[in-house]
Amino acid sequence: MPEKIIENKNRCRWMDAGVMHFKLCESDFDCLSCQFDWAMTESAKRQIARRLLAGNPAAQTGPWENQMRQPFGEGRK
Repeated sequence: MPEKIIENKNRCRWMDAGVMHFKLCESDFDCLSCQFDWAMTESAKRQIARRLLAGNPAAQTGPWENQMRQPFGEGRK
């Protein structure tokens, strides 16, 4: 079954990055005050630290991490 594309302007940036299958923004894109964004960011930091401790610096970032660095709005694909 083909995956449905969700067209919604309230898509969470974690969903746009491919980390979450479905998550709509509940904070009016105020990520600095969003508890979900805070928890996900902290988890990502711990994941990167574990990779560095494992001696694999080449694997510091993955595709979703690079996507998270993209700007909000129309510039993000």
